[in-house]
Amino acid sequence: MGLEKILKKLNDLTNSKKSSLKENCEAIQELLEKLEKKRNKLNRKLPKEDSNSKRKSIKLDLKITEAEIKNTKKILRKQCQ
Repeated sequence: MGLEKILKKLNDLTNSKKSSLKENCEAIQELLEKLEKKRNKLNRKLPKEDSNSKRKSIKLDLKITEAEIKNTKKILRKQCQ
């Protein structure tokens, strides 16, 4: 699942009033796990890359993913406590 799809789903969940709180919390937790898997994949990919432009691109994706993980954790704390 691409980062854009994950973010769209997270945004839909936070704005949705239809689902119960428990369902939202579970879905947000699943998205958090996907983001963390993506971060781990990028961390493994970075040292293997030789091209500077590709390394730069991976680092940018990594920073974006880490920022989204931080935001998702914040949302999870606010909505699911």
